[in-house]
Amino acid sequence: MEMRRKMPADRKAISSGPGSAAKALGIDITFNKSILTGNRIWIEDRGISYDGAQISTASRIGIAYAQEHADLPLRFFVRDSKYVKAK
Repeated sequence: MEMRRKMPADRKAISSGPGSAAKALGIDITFNKSILTGNRIWIEDRGISYDGAQISTASRIGIAYAQEHADLPLRFFVRDSKYVKAK
C-alpha cells in the first residue's frame, strides 16, 4: 500500500475513498468483472466485527450525475475512522 500510494500507511489519505483504497490494494480496471470466489481477488474473514452503533451511513460523495439516487444512503463506514473521507 505504501509503495502504491507513495505515503506511509498511517496517513489517512492512503485509503480514504474508493479510488484511494483500490489504488492502495492494487485494484485496477483489469479486475473488472472478477469473480469474488475465485483466486485473483476475494473477501476474507479476519474475525473483525463492529457493533451496529459503530456503523454509519451517508450519501455517496461525488455522484451528482446519479440525480435522485445521489442522496441515497449507500455509503457505509465505521464511525470516526480516520480512513474515511469527510463529506
